[in-house]
Amino acid sequence: MAYDIFHYMGVAAPYTCFANISFNGEKWGLYLAIEGMEEAFAQRVYGLDYGQLYKPESEMGFGGGPFGPDGEETYGGADLVYNGEEEENYKDIFDNASFDIRKEDKTRLINALKYINAGEELEKYMDVEQCLRYFAAQTFIVNLDSYYSNLKHNYYLYEKDGQLTILPWDLNLAFGGFQARDAKDAVNNPIDTPMTGISESQRPLFSKLMDVEEYKEKYHSYLREIGEEYVYSGKAALKLKEIKTEECLSSKGIPFLLHFVNKNYGCKIESASNLFEKGLARDVSRSNIILTIKIKDTTFYLPCSPGKRFSNGSYHYQSNTRHFIHMYHAENFFYPLFGINWLNQLKMDSFDDPDIENTMKHLIRDLVSILENYKWDMTDLPKWFSNYLIDCGYQEDTIHNCYIKAAGSESKPSTLYKDYFKSHSEVFNLLSFVYGDSYLSYDILLNVSGKSAMIDLPYYYREYIFMTLRHYIANIHDLAEEEKHRNELKRIVARAYQTKKNIPKHVVHKMKSSELNTYFGFIEFDEDVDLNLVDSITEEFKKLNQNIFNGYMNKNVALRFRKLGKHHATGLYYPSIDTMVVDFRHPTSFIHEYFHMLDDMLGDLSMKCEFDQVALQYQQLLISSVEKEREEGKEILPKKGKYNLNYFLRKCEIFARCGEIHLFRNLHIVSSLLKPEETSYFAYPDDKILNSMIGEYYTNLLDRMKNISYKTGEDVYEKDLHIASV
Repeated sequence: MAYDIFHYMGVAAPYTCFANISFNGEKWGLYLAIEGMEEAFAQRVYGLDYGQLYKPESEMGFGGGPFGPDGEETYGGADLVYNGEEEENYKDIFDNASFDIRKEDKTRLINALKYINAGEELEKYMDVEQCLRYFAAQTFIVNLDSYYSNLKHNYYLYEKDGQLTILPWDLNLAFGGFQARDAKDAVNNPIDTPMTGISESQRPLFSKLMDVEEYKEKYHSYLREIGEEYVYSGKAALKLKEIKTEECLSSKGIPFLLHFVNKNYGCKIESASNLFEKGLARDVSRSNIILTIKIKDTTFYLPCSPGKRFSNGSYHYQSNTRHFIHMYHAENFFYPLFGINWLNQLKMDSFDDPDIENTMKHLIRDLVSILENYKWDMTDLPKWFSNYLIDCGYQEDTIHNCYIKAAGSESKPSTLYKDYFKSHSEVFNLLSFVYGDSYLSYDILLNVSGKSAMIDLPYYYREYIFMTLRHYIANIHDLAEEEKHRNELKRIVARAYQTKKNIPKHVVHKMKSSELNTYFGFIEFDEDVDLNLVDSITEEFKKLNQNIFNGYMNKNVALRFRKLGKHHATGLYYPSIDTMVVDFRHPTSFIHEYFHMLDDMLGDLSMKCEFDQVALQYQQLLISSVEKEREEGKEILPKKGKYNLNYFLRKCEIFARCGEIHLFRNLHIVSSLLKPEETSYFAYPDDKILNSMIGEYYTNLLDRMKNISYKTGEDVYEKDLHIASV
């Protein structure tokens, strides 16, 4: 439960499950299995380019020591108090590193502690957002056997590029299990001074955050969120019920059934009770635990821990051939059940999430091209199939009472739905599931013939499950990379997105009167900006916006013209604060950042399945180009650093570059705001197939922008600007 609260708050915490442990046949009981905070954890949470992980622990282990002769606590570093530059002063940290560490790793961590303890540049040296969420959850569950006490242990410290994050571990004494006299004492543990046996100043990672009023208010808001959105909303009660069910099933050695106990799509699961049939199943498998699963009127017997080999099939005693049972290996049986359960879960989620619904429909259209006929008779055509045909580009022909796909097909005979259904029922049933409102039943897995009964996934269902799983797994990686990139943006030292102070009055006047205000909610010019150049950029953008982007405007986005030398970039887009920054000395970055803005503002377009094929083709070309150069002894991309291969393979980056390609290569647009058509940079591959795919995708996208409605934001100039007095 405690770990679930950390997960709910978005804190990087280990996964957990129940495990029924036995050793040499002796049952030890039910335990909580917790994901190890090791390399696999680091890769799952932070990607392949993860940082360093430490588990600070004092030399005395259980206790806050070591202590001096007068009982005064000495330094070992586990309290994260800065104690000079000497590495020896932090042995409680460095002696408990999860990975091999070098001198530079130690130097970065000590330097971070120096600034944190001084209360300086906290956002650079701490992941403030993650730490605040951690401390809110930590305080809520009253977990004092931790960083909060003189024991100063039971936590992990993550460091990447000199920035620290604290992570949870060993929560067995949460909810007041340590040093709380009773429930009243635990519930009333103060939220601003939650430490026990020490003062808050002795734990700088917490105290320095609380010294900043903005962070303290955010910490309070996260505590309210746990109470209101997790507890009072009923989520906590549902989680407790789920834990109880999982604990019950795990104690019987069958925790995998948790995936099916709440999903009754046509099967009943229970322990075998018929003595004759249970005995037969035991004789065949030598298993003491036999489950029965009933689908329709057919019962299958599944040995949970077979002691000898057997094949899936029907069995009977030689002396009694009339009584037989169907036996299956559990892993063979639950694989197809999982597949159907997976699709039903997607369907359930699609009712609340249009993106999932659109993804399911997009993938099914790729799969069932067998239904592509010239025209379909509208007689007795189900509504869901009409919707499918419309999505596939068919048009309604009321004169001939049919849906037609291609011009000139009027002379061809129409296909009748009922006739085609007879020979393609599997395809139609799957399609009706995706486009209709019902769930799949496990009945589709059942194949009974005489005394034989088999369970298997039909071909199209199996292919569709694989397609959705591949899409989901690919998106997990893409989302992880995007989240990593956005976190890096938050840590940038220079505040390119913050309005500069003491802007000259004539520049402020130009900002307020700029025609760019028609398209953006806030405009800012660096005082060094050539205002005549701004006029030229404005005119070019107006033409592009009208002719290419169909007059798109978004008053929630800020546009700032700055010098960006420290960023090693000519343009930046900050998705978390809707801000687009362009170096006025290099305006060719404008359209690239503009496509980043469109991607973000129109709902993460680069993560939608419609963009998958474009992204995949681009990725294959880019990887091939990099490998070819490498074979010739050239390295066009660094293996480490921000601008490595992973950076260029991110879907949002591909989306922006392909948008540029569409304008300068397909539409032959020439503009100072855009890369020239002769651009041969490796990140803009010139490939006939890719160019065609880009043309089709972006033509449709830009055409759809005609129908986008705009929201008008508030006038933010007066509260954001700091006008110079002279």
